[in-house]
Amino acid sequence: MRNAEHLIANTRLLALLLADKDEKKAEEYLEWAYKGVTLQKTRKRRGKRLRLFQSADDFINDALKPHDKITKSRISEFNNCEIIMTDDEWARVMDYIKKMPYVDFLTTLYWAGISSLIKASAGKKCAICGATEKLEVHHSTYEHHGDELHHLEDLVCLCNKCHAKQHNKQ
Repeated sequence: MRNAEHLIANTRLLALLLADKDEKKAEEYLEWAYKGVTLQKTRKRRGKRLRLFQSADDFINDALKPHDKITKSRISEFNNCEIIMTDDEWARVMDYIKKMPYVDFLTTLYWAGISSLIKASAGKKCAICGATEKLEVHHSTYEHHGDELHHLEDLVCLCNKCHAKQHNKQ
C-alpha cells in the first residue's frame, strides 16, 4: 500500500472520530481525504501535534503490545496519529497481527483505537437492537484481519448480546 493511501485512511479515521462531535468538520476531513490532501495540512489546521509511525517496528512496539489497561488519552493519541510506511513495512505489521493470539490482539492499542472509532461512527449504539451499553465491535468478516485500519467497512458496533448471537450463527 502506498504512503498516500495510509494518509487517506488516517484522515478517514480522524473524520470518524470527529463525527460524533462535529459533523461539518468530519465532512471536511473526508473531503480532504478524497482529494488526496495529506494529514500535514490536517495537522496544521487542527493545531495538534500528532504521533508518527514510520516503521513496522515502531508500530508493533507501541500499538500492538497487549495491555491490561489502555487510557482514553492513549486511544485518542493513536486515533490522531500518522502512519507513513512502505508496503513492505505495512505487510510486516499485518503479518504480526495475524500471528498474534486473537485474545491478545483484542487488548492492543491498535484495536482499542479502531474499536472506539467504529463505536463513535455508529452513534454509540448497537447496529441491530439500538442498545447503548456493553458495546463491542464485531468483524463481519475476517478476510482483512490485520488490516482493519483500511477496511473499517468490515466492522460493526454491536451490544454484547447481539454480538454473541452473531457468533452463534456462524
